[in-house]
Amino acid sequence: MEMDIEEELRKHKSASIYEPAYVTMEIDHEKDGIHGSFSLDDKVGWCWYGDDDEFLLGMLRVGDSRVSDKFKEELADSNITKHEIKEAIKTSLRKNPSDGLYYILGDNRNYLGFDIGDEFYDEEYEIRSCLEENGVDRDKAEEVASMITEEASWEVPDTKDIFEELEKELTKDAYRLVSKNVSWKKVVMDAIDACNTKKTASEFFDCIADELVPLKEEGMDAFYSDYMDAVYEAMSKVTHDKNKLKEIANKTGVDFKKVEKCAVPY
Repeated sequence: MEMDIEEELRKHKSASIYEPAYVTMEIDHEKDGIHGSFSLDDKVGWCWYGDDDEFLLGMLRVGDSRVSDKFKEELADSNITKHEIKEAIKTSLRKNPSDGLYYILGDNRNYLGFDIGDEFYDEEYEIRSCLEENGVDRDKAEEVASMITEEASWEVPDTKDIFEELEKELTKDAYRLVSKNVSWKKVVMDAIDACNTKKTASEFFDCIADELVPLKEEGMDAFYSDYMDAVYEAMSKVTHDKNKLKEIANKTGVDFKKVEKCAVPY
């Protein structure tokens, strides 16, 4: 019985903190390899429980958070090894080649569109200004510009779709995040190799975060670039649709030629 308990303890390990947020890393030895998972709760309304195919995502979220230092102290005092963390990352990537990219591309803020503001503000301003310069009074110019951008907004894909398409693209080709034309999995494996000189689990954890978290700026830029491309494409679709522009001109009483002239640059 005592040997069975020792064996179970060897197979399952964990490191946890409870203040100022709840964070738990779990490591399990299975027949097909070493698996890892994270549980996170900021105690003010946000929580996340990752499976063994999102282990790297958990690492990046913790590694780039205000509780990182405290968690690394707990990790240093645990019996989790560098080898186990490294193998858990590999297992996770084997099951999910995009693991970690969700955080790099902006996490929930971009996926759910929380960071997307009034993306048509500049376009609406330009159309309105053009109409005013061509003799349309301000109220009518605003009405036309607003109707055009409202039509375009219906043509823009959901942020989730844009996010997921980019995430899928980067699992095949990560040139938009790094100088080398390699997959995200290769980027992570290179980070593992770079951190392999670290001796402890805590040092290895910290190194992986240092290697990968800086890519978040590039990832968010890539997402925003794709989103704005979609905005431009939507504007172009509406402003080159003469029937749509005629409908807007008729509804507002503004001369069609002026509407078309000010919409055409898009």
